[in-house]
Amino acid sequence: DYLRSHDMSDDVHFDVIASMVDVDNYANYFTHQIWANNTDWPQNNMKFWRSKEVGSKWRWLLYDTDFGLGLFGGPVTANSLTRLFNPNLGNYYARELFLELMENDGFKRDFILRYADLLNTSLSPGTLLPVVDEVEASLIQDIPDHHLLWNGSFTFWQSHMSTIRDFITNRPTHCRDHVRFQFQLAGMYDLSLDISPPAAGRVRLKVADIDSAFTGTYFLGVPVHLEAIPSSGFAFSGWSDPSVAQTPELDIDPSGAYSITAQFTPVGGGVNIILNELQYNPARASDPGDWVELYNPSTAPVTLDGWELRDEDNVYVIPTGTVIPAVGHLVVCRDLASFGAEFPAVSNVIGGFGFGLSGSGERIELHTPTSLHDFVEYDDELPWPTGPDGGGTTLELIDAGDDNSLAASWAESFVQGGTPGEANSVSP
Repeated sequence: DYLRSHDMSDDVHFDVIASMVDVDNYANYFTHQIWANNTDWPQNNMKFWRSKEVGSKWRWLLYDTDFGLGLFGGPVTANSLTRLFNPNLGNYYARELFLELMENDGFKRDFILRYADLLNTSLSPGTLLPVVDEVEASLIQDIPDHHLLWNGSFTFWQSHMSTIRDFITNRPTHCRDHVRFQFQLAGMYDLSLDISPPAAGRVRLKVADIDSAFTGTYFLGVPVHLEAIPSSGFAFSGWSDPSVAQTPELDIDPSGAYSITAQFTPVGGGVNIILNELQYNPARASDPGDWVELYNPSTAPVTLDGWELRDEDNVYVIPTGTVIPAVGHLVVCRDLASFGAEFPAVSNVIGGFGFGLSGSGERIELHTPTSLHDFVEYDDELPWPTGPDGGGTTLELIDAGDDNSLAASWAESFVQGGTPGEANSVSP
Protein backbone atom coordinates (compact mmCIF):
# COMPACT_ATOMS: atom_id res chain seq x y z
CA ASP A 1 0.00 0.00 0.00
CA TYR A 2 2.80 2.41 0.85
CA LEU A 3 4.61 1.56 -2.38
CA ARG A 4 1.51 2.27 -4.46
CA SER A 5 0.83 5.61 -2.84
CA HIS A 6 4.35 7.06 -2.71
CA ASP A 7 7.02 7.97 -5.25
CA MET A 8 10.00 5.62 -4.91
CA SER A 9 12.27 8.07 -6.72
CA ASP A 10 12.22 10.05 -3.47
CA ASP A 11 14.83 8.59 -1.11
CA VAL A 12 12.67 9.42 1.90
CA HIS A 13 9.91 7.13 0.61
CA PHE A 14 12.40 4.52 -0.57
CA ASP A 15 13.91 4.37 2.92
CA VAL A 16 10.48 3.52 4.36
CA ILE A 17 10.29 0.47 2.08
CA ALA A 18 13.93 -0.36 2.93
CA SER A 19 12.97 -0.41 6.61
CA MET A 20 10.52 -3.23 5.83
CA VAL A 21 12.36 -5.06 3.03
CA ASP A 22 15.97 -6.25 2.89
CA VAL A 23 16.57 -4.53 -0.43
CA ASP A 24 20.07 -6.03 -0.81
CA ASN A 25 18.66 -9.54 -0.46
CA TYR A 26 15.85 -8.64 -2.86
CA ALA A 27 18.29 -7.32 -5.48
CA ASN A 28 20.48 -10.42 -5.13
CA TYR A 29 17.43 -12.64 -5.54
CA PHE A 30 16.29 -10.92 -8.75
CA THR A 31 19.83 -10.84 -10.12
CA HIS A 32 20.22 -14.62 -9.85
CA GLN A 33 16.80 -15.34 -11.32
CA ILE A 34 17.50 -12.99 -14.25
CA TRP A 35 20.93 -14.48 -14.89
CA ALA A 36 19.55 -18.04 -14.85
CA ASN A 37 16.69 -17.08 -17.24
CA ASN A 38 14.25 -18.93 -15.01
CA THR A 39 11.15 -18.74 -17.22
CA ASP A 40 8.94 -20.38 -14.56
CA TRP A 41 9.29 -17.17 -12.56
CA PRO A 42 8.20 -14.62 -11.34
CA GLN A 43 4.67 -15.81 -12.09
CA ASN A 44 5.45 -18.96 -10.04
CA ASN A 45 7.84 -20.04 -7.29
CA MET A 46 8.01 -16.78 -5.38
CA LYS A 47 8.59 -17.21 -1.66
CA PHE A 48 9.54 -14.66 0.97
CA TRP A 49 9.82 -14.74 4.74
CA ARG A 50 10.35 -12.60 7.80
CA SER A 51 11.50 -13.38 11.32
CA LYS A 52 9.02 -12.63 14.09
CA GLU A 53 11.60 -10.50 15.87
CA VAL A 54 10.79 -6.80 16.12
CA GLY A 55 12.34 -4.84 13.28
CA SER A 56 12.94 -7.85 11.04
CA LYS A 57 12.73 -7.35 7.28
CA TRP A 58 11.24 -9.38 4.46
CA ARG A 59 13.69 -11.58 2.56
CA TRP A 60 13.28 -13.76 -0.51
CA LEU A 61 14.06 -17.46 -1.00
CA LEU A 62 15.73 -18.75 -4.16
CA TYR A 63 14.24 -22.16 -5.00
CA ASP A 64 12.91 -24.28 -7.88
CA THR A 65 15.05 -22.80 -10.65
CA ASP A 66 14.66 -25.93 -12.82
CA PHE A 67 13.61 -23.92 -15.86
CA GLY A 68 16.90 -22.00 -15.84
CA LEU A 69 20.26 -22.62 -17.49
CA GLY A 70 18.78 -23.42 -20.89
CA LEU A 71 16.15 -26.06 -20.05
CA PHE A 72 13.41 -26.48 -22.70
CA GLY A 73 15.46 -24.55 -25.20
CA GLY A 74 15.51 -21.30 -23.23
CA PRO A 75 18.30 -19.63 -25.20
CA VAL A 76 21.41 -18.28 -23.54
CA THR A 77 20.68 -15.00 -25.34
CA ALA A 78 17.25 -14.57 -23.69
CA ASN A 79 16.78 -11.05 -22.31
CA SER A 80 15.18 -11.96 -19.00
CA LEU A 81 15.85 -8.45 -17.63
CA THR A 82 13.82 -6.63 -20.25
CA ARG A 83 11.17 -9.35 -19.90
CA LEU A 84 10.44 -8.06 -16.38
CA PHE A 85 9.81 -4.56 -17.74
CA ASN A 86 7.46 -5.82 -20.48
CA PRO A 87 3.99 -4.30 -19.85
CA ASN A 88 2.41 -7.21 -21.73
CA LEU A 89 3.98 -9.93 -19.60
CA GLY A 90 1.08 -10.12 -17.16
CA ASN A 91 1.32 -11.12 -13.50
CA TYR A 92 2.25 -7.57 -12.63
CA TYR A 93 1.84 -8.30 -8.91
CA ALA A 94 4.95 -10.53 -9.08
CA ARG A 95 7.05 -7.70 -10.55
CA GLU A 96 5.50 -4.68 -8.92
CA LEU A 97 7.95 -4.21 -6.06
CA PHE A 98 10.95 -4.65 -8.39
CA LEU A 99 9.67 -2.18 -10.98
CA GLU A 100 8.75 0.42 -8.37
CA LEU A 101 12.13 0.15 -6.63
CA MET A 102 13.79 0.64 -10.01
CA GLU A 103 12.32 4.14 -10.00
CA ASN A 104 14.90 4.98 -7.34
CA ASP A 105 18.25 6.00 -8.87
CA GLY A 106 20.25 4.67 -5.93
CA PHE A 107 18.62 1.23 -6.05
CA LYS A 108 19.04 1.09 -9.83
CA ARG A 109 22.73 2.00 -9.59
CA ASP A 110 23.31 -0.55 -6.82
CA PHE A 111 21.49 -3.21 -8.85
CA ILE A 112 23.71 -2.58 -11.89
CA LEU A 113 26.89 -2.69 -9.77
CA ARG A 114 25.70 -5.81 -7.96
CA TYR A 115 24.98 -7.56 -11.26
CA ALA A 116 28.38 -6.52 -12.63
CA ASP A 117 30.19 -7.80 -9.52
CA LEU A 118 28.39 -11.16 -9.64
CA LEU A 119 29.01 -11.65 -13.37
CA ASN A 120 32.70 -10.99 -12.71
CA THR A 121 32.93 -13.33 -9.70
CA SER A 122 30.45 -15.91 -8.41
CA LEU A 123 28.43 -16.09 -11.65
CA SER A 124 31.48 -16.16 -13.91
CA PRO A 125 32.42 -19.24 -15.99
CA GLY A 126 35.69 -19.49 -14.06
CA THR A 127 33.77 -19.95 -10.81
CA LEU A 128 30.81 -22.03 -11.99
CA LEU A 129 32.26 -24.47 -14.52
CA PRO A 130 34.38 -26.24 -11.85
CA VAL A 131 31.19 -26.59 -9.78
CA VAL A 132 29.43 -28.25 -12.72
CA ASP A 133 32.41 -30.61 -13.14
CA GLU A 134 32.31 -31.48 -9.44
CA VAL A 135 28.58 -32.18 -9.42
CA GLU A 136 28.76 -34.23 -12.61
CA ALA A 137 31.61 -36.32 -11.20
CA SER A 138 29.62 -37.05 -8.05
CA LEU A 139 26.58 -38.18 -10.08
CA ILE A 140 28.11 -40.07 -12.97
CA GLN A 141 28.63 -43.36 -11.10
CA ASP A 142 24.90 -43.53 -10.32
CA ILE A 143 23.65 -42.55 -13.78
CA PRO A 144 23.57 -46.12 -15.20
CA ASP A 145 21.27 -47.28 -12.36
CA HIS A 146 19.18 -44.15 -12.70
CA HIS A 147 18.69 -44.73 -16.42
CA LEU A 148 17.95 -48.41 -15.91
CA LEU A 149 15.16 -47.49 -13.47
CA TRP A 150 13.64 -44.72 -15.61
CA ASN A 151 14.54 -45.94 -19.10
CA GLY A 152 16.85 -42.98 -19.64
CA SER A 153 19.71 -42.23 -21.98
CA PHE A 154 23.29 -41.41 -21.07
CA THR A 155 23.63 -39.44 -24.31
CA PHE A 156 20.55 -37.40 -23.45
CA TRP A 157 21.95 -36.61 -20.01
CA GLN A 158 25.27 -35.55 -21.51
CA SER A 159 23.47 -33.27 -23.95
CA HIS A 160 21.89 -31.48 -21.00
CA MET A 161 25.26 -31.16 -19.29
CA SER A 162 26.57 -29.57 -22.49
CA THR A 163 23.64 -27.14 -22.49
CA ILE A 164 24.41 -26.11 -18.91
CA ARG A 165 28.09 -25.57 -19.67
CA ASP A 166 27.29 -23.57 -22.79
CA PHE A 167 24.84 -21.40 -20.84
CA ILE A 168 27.36 -20.69 -18.06
CA THR A 169 30.15 -19.94 -20.53
CA ASN A 170 28.24 -17.52 -22.73
CA ARG A 171 25.63 -16.01 -20.41
CA PRO A 172 27.68 -13.10 -18.93
CA THR A 173 28.29 -11.48 -22.32
CA HIS A 174 24.58 -11.45 -23.12
CA CYS A 175 23.59 -10.30 -19.62
CA ARG A 176 25.90 -7.29 -19.90
CA ASP A 177 24.34 -6.40 -23.25
CA HIS A 178 20.90 -6.67 -21.65
CA VAL A 179 21.90 -4.23 -18.90
CA ARG A 180 23.27 -1.77 -21.45
CA PHE A 181 20.08 -1.97 -23.48
CA GLN A 182 17.65 -1.72 -20.58
CA PHE A 183 19.33 1.24 -18.87
CA GLN A 184 20.64 2.95 -22.02
CA LEU A 185 24.29 2.87 -20.91
CA ALA A 186 27.10 4.13 -23.13
CA GLY A 187 29.23 1.00 -22.98
CA MET A 188 31.56 -1.09 -20.87
CA TYR A 189 35.18 -1.06 -19.76
CA ASP A 190 37.69 -3.31 -18.02
CA LEU A 191 38.51 -2.46 -14.41
CA SER A 192 41.73 -3.95 -13.02
CA LEU A 193 42.42 -4.01 -9.28
CA ASP A 194 45.39 -5.22 -7.27
CA ILE A 195 46.82 -5.21 -3.74
CA SER A 196 50.32 -4.08 -2.76
CA PRO A 197 52.04 -5.76 -1.04
CA PRO A 198 50.25 -9.08 -1.60
CA ALA A 199 47.93 -10.19 1.24
CA ALA A 200 48.20 -6.76 2.92
CA GLY A 201 44.50 -6.04 2.46
CA ARG A 202 41.61 -6.17 0.05
CA VAL A 203 39.32 -3.93 -1.98
CA ARG A 204 35.60 -4.18 -1.32
CA LEU A 205 33.21 -3.65 -4.22
CA LYS A 206 29.41 -3.78 -4.03
CA VAL A 207 29.18 -7.53 -3.37
CA ALA A 208 32.74 -8.77 -3.88
CA ASP A 209 35.98 -8.53 -1.92
CA ILE A 210 39.11 -8.49 -4.10
CA ASP A 211 42.30 -9.67 -2.38
CA SER A 212 44.59 -10.27 -5.39
CA ALA A 213 44.97 -9.27 -9.05
CA PHE A 214 41.52 -8.95 -10.63
CA THR A 215 40.00 -7.72 -13.87
CA GLY A 216 36.26 -7.33 -14.39
CA THR A 217 33.86 -5.68 -16.81
CA TYR A 218 31.89 -2.65 -15.62
CA PHE A 219 29.55 -0.08 -17.16
CA LEU A 220 30.44 3.41 -18.34
CA GLY A 221 28.60 6.13 -16.47
CA VAL A 222 27.92 3.96 -13.40
CA PRO A 223 30.44 4.98 -10.70
CA VAL A 224 32.13 2.11 -8.88
CA HIS A 225 32.70 2.43 -5.14
CA LEU A 226 36.04 1.08 -3.88
CA GLU A 227 36.88 0.54 -0.22
CA ALA A 228 40.44 -0.37 0.74
CA ILE A 229 40.44 -2.61 3.84
CA PRO A 230 43.79 -3.44 5.45
CA SER A 231 44.66 -6.86 6.81
CA SER A 232 45.71 -7.16 10.43
CA GLY A 233 49.11 -5.49 10.90
CA PHE A 234 48.71 -3.13 7.93
CA ALA A 235 47.23 0.30 7.24
CA PHE A 236 45.99 1.83 4.01
CA SER A 237 48.60 4.19 2.56
CA GLY A 238 47.11 5.30 -0.76
CA TRP A 239 46.07 4.43 -4.31
CA SER A 240 48.46 3.91 -7.20
CA ASP A 241 46.64 6.62 -9.21
CA PRO A 242 47.90 9.96 -7.80
CA SER A 243 45.04 11.86 -9.44
CA VAL A 244 42.37 10.38 -7.14
CA ALA A 245 41.60 11.19 -3.52
CA GLN A 246 43.95 9.21 -1.30
CA THR A 247 41.20 8.06 1.04
CA PRO A 248 40.25 4.45 1.86
CA GLU A 249 36.83 4.89 0.22
CA LEU A 250 36.75 6.11 -3.35
CA ASP A 251 34.26 6.46 -6.20
CA ILE A 252 35.63 6.06 -9.72
CA ASP A 253 33.91 6.68 -13.05
CA PRO A 254 36.54 6.15 -15.77
CA SER A 255 35.92 6.75 -19.46
CA GLY A 256 37.78 3.61 -20.52
CA ALA A 257 39.96 0.74 -19.33
CA TYR A 258 41.29 1.60 -15.89
CA SER A 259 43.77 0.04 -13.47
CA ILE A 260 44.34 0.92 -9.83
CA THR A 261 46.16 -0.70 -6.90
CA ALA A 262 45.34 -0.35 -3.21
CA GLN A 263 48.59 0.22 -1.30
CA PHE A 264 49.19 -0.73 2.33
CA THR A 265 52.05 -0.41 4.80
CA PRO A 266 52.92 -2.41 7.95
CA VAL A 267 51.97 -0.78 11.24
CA GLY A 268 52.38 -1.41 14.95
CA GLY A 269 56.12 -1.95 14.80
CA GLY A 270 55.62 -5.27 13.06
CA VAL A 271 53.55 -6.75 15.90
CA ASN A 272 50.36 -8.60 15.07
CA ILE A 273 47.85 -8.25 17.90
CA ILE A 274 44.49 -9.75 16.92
CA LEU A 275 40.90 -9.10 17.92
CA ASN A 276 40.22 -12.72 18.84
CA GLU A 277 36.95 -13.08 20.80
CA LEU A 278 33.90 -10.88 21.41
CA GLN A 279 31.21 -11.01 24.07
CA TYR A 280 28.75 -8.39 22.88
CA ASN A 281 25.41 -9.56 24.34
CA PRO A 282 25.88 -11.88 27.31
CA ALA A 283 23.02 -13.96 28.71
CA ARG A 284 21.24 -12.06 31.45
CA ALA A 285 21.26 -14.91 34.01
CA SER A 286 25.02 -14.83 34.18
CA ASP A 287 26.26 -11.43 33.05
CA PRO A 288 29.99 -10.67 33.07
CA GLY A 289 29.35 -7.59 30.93
CA ASP A 290 30.69 -7.01 27.44
CA TRP A 291 34.32 -7.84 26.78
CA VAL A 292 36.88 -8.14 23.98
CA GLU A 293 39.82 -10.52 23.94
CA LEU A 294 43.10 -9.66 22.20
CA TYR A 295 45.59 -12.35 21.17
CA ASN A 296 49.33 -12.13 20.61
CA PRO A 297 50.43 -15.00 18.34
CA SER A 298 54.09 -13.99 18.36
CA THR A 299 56.86 -15.50 20.48
CA ALA A 300 57.63 -12.20 22.22
CA PRO A 301 55.53 -10.14 24.65
CA VAL A 302 54.03 -6.89 23.35
CA THR A 303 53.49 -3.70 25.33
CA LEU A 304 50.40 -1.73 24.31
CA ASP A 305 51.36 1.77 25.49
CA GLY A 306 49.14 4.33 23.75
CA TRP A 307 46.93 1.73 22.06
CA GLU A 308 43.17 2.25 21.95
CA LEU A 309 40.02 0.13 21.66
CA ARG A 310 37.20 1.91 19.86
CA ASP A 311 33.63 1.30 18.84
CA GLU A 312 31.76 3.57 16.45
CA ASP A 313 31.31 6.32 19.06
CA ASN A 314 33.69 5.71 21.98
CA VAL A 315 37.40 5.35 22.74
CA TYR A 316 39.09 3.37 25.52
CA VAL A 317 42.80 4.09 26.03
CA ILE A 318 44.67 0.96 27.12
CA PRO A 319 46.63 1.77 30.30
CA THR A 320 50.35 2.40 30.02
CA GLY A 321 52.39 -0.69 30.85
CA THR A 322 49.76 -3.19 29.67
CA VAL A 323 51.49 -6.27 28.25
CA ILE A 324 50.23 -9.25 26.29
CA PRO A 325 52.56 -12.19 26.88
CA ALA A 326 53.98 -14.25 24.05
CA VAL A 327 51.30 -16.49 22.55
CA GLY A 328 48.98 -15.02 25.16
CA HIS A 329 45.73 -13.17 25.69
CA LEU A 330 44.46 -9.92 27.14
CA VAL A 331 40.81 -9.36 28.01
CA VAL A 332 39.46 -5.82 27.87
CA CYS A 333 36.13 -5.72 29.71
CA ARG A 334 33.39 -3.23 30.29
CA ASP A 335 33.12 -3.83 34.04
CA LEU A 336 35.99 -5.38 36.02
CA ALA A 337 33.84 -6.38 38.99
CA SER A 338 31.18 -8.17 36.91
CA PHE A 339 33.79 -9.89 34.78
CA GLY A 340 35.87 -10.95 37.77
CA ALA A 341 32.84 -12.44 39.49
CA GLU A 342 32.15 -14.64 36.48
CA PHE A 343 35.77 -15.42 35.52
CA PRO A 344 37.92 -15.22 38.70
CA ALA A 345 40.70 -17.33 37.15
CA VAL A 346 41.40 -14.89 34.28
CA SER A 347 44.39 -12.83 35.37
CA ASN A 348 45.40 -10.74 32.34
CA VAL A 349 42.34 -8.51 32.23
CA ILE A 350 41.89 -4.73 32.14
CA GLY A 351 38.89 -2.41 32.15
CA GLY A 352 36.44 -1.07 32.28
CA PHE A 353 35.96 0.59 28.98
CA GLY A 354 32.62 1.91 30.15
CA PHE A 355 30.61 1.57 26.95
CA GLY A 356 28.58 -1.38 25.73
CA LEU A 357 29.05 -3.29 22.50
CA SER A 358 25.99 -3.18 20.29
CA GLY A 359 23.74 -6.24 20.40
CA SER A 360 22.81 -5.66 16.76
CA GLY A 361 26.37 -5.48 15.44
CA GLU A 362 28.91 -2.71 14.97
CA ARG A 363 32.55 -2.02 14.11
CA ILE A 364 35.21 -2.57 16.78
CA GLU A 365 38.69 -1.16 16.12
CA LEU A 366 42.12 -1.59 17.70
CA HIS A 367 44.47 1.36 17.16
CA THR A 368 48.17 1.83 17.73
CA PRO A 369 49.32 5.34 18.75
CA THR A 370 49.59 6.23 15.05
CA SER A 371 47.09 4.18 13.01
CA LEU A 372 44.34 1.60 12.75
CA HIS A 373 45.80 -1.82 13.54
CA ASP A 374 42.88 -4.29 13.40
CA PHE A 375 39.09 -4.19 13.19
CA VAL A 376 36.02 -6.43 13.23
CA GLU A 377 32.64 -5.32 11.89
CA TYR A 378 30.45 -8.04 13.39
CA ASP A 379 26.71 -8.58 13.03
CA ASP A 380 24.01 -10.56 14.84
CA GLU A 381 22.52 -11.86 11.58
CA LEU A 382 23.70 -14.41 9.05
CA PRO A 383 26.28 -14.98 7.70
CA TRP A 384 27.62 -14.13 11.17
CA PRO A 385 26.90 -16.67 13.93
CA THR A 386 23.69 -15.63 15.71
CA GLY A 387 24.04 -17.61 18.95
CA PRO A 388 26.28 -15.04 20.70
CA ASP A 389 23.42 -12.54 20.49
CA GLY A 390 22.07 -13.21 23.98
CA GLY A 391 22.55 -16.98 23.86
CA GLY A 392 25.37 -17.10 26.39
CA THR A 393 28.13 -17.90 23.90
CA THR A 394 30.72 -15.66 22.26
CA LEU A 395 32.15 -14.93 18.84
CA GLU A 396 35.48 -16.76 18.50
CA LEU A 397 38.04 -16.44 15.73
CA ILE A 398 38.49 -19.89 14.18
CA ASP A 399 42.17 -19.50 13.36
CA ALA A 400 44.61 -16.72 14.27
CA GLY A 401 45.79 -16.66 10.64
CA ASP A 402 42.31 -16.01 9.26
CA ASP A 403 41.10 -12.63 8.07
CA ASN A 404 39.05 -11.61 11.08
CA SER A 405 37.09 -8.99 9.15
CA LEU A 406 35.20 -11.80 7.37
CA ALA A 407 32.15 -13.50 8.88
CA ALA A 408 33.39 -16.89 7.65
CA SER A 409 36.43 -16.55 9.94
CA TRP A 410 34.26 -16.58 13.08
CA ALA A 411 32.20 -19.21 14.88
CA GLU A 412 30.04 -19.50 17.98
CA SER A 413 32.01 -20.72 20.97
CA PHE A 414 31.42 -24.31 22.02
CA VAL A 415 31.60 -23.17 25.65
CA GLN A 416 28.90 -21.19 27.45
CA GLY A 417 30.41 -17.89 28.48
CA GLY A 418 33.25 -18.22 25.99
CA THR A 419 36.94 -18.77 26.65
CA PRO A 420 38.42 -15.48 27.91
CA GLY A 421 42.14 -15.74 28.55
CA GLU A 422 42.34 -19.19 26.94
CA ALA A 423 42.65 -20.78 23.52
CA ASN A 424 39.40 -20.49 21.56
CA SER A 425 37.17 -23.53 21.77
CA VAL A 426 36.56 -23.51 17.99
CA SER A 427 40.24 -23.46 17.02
CA PRO A 428 41.39 -26.37 14.82
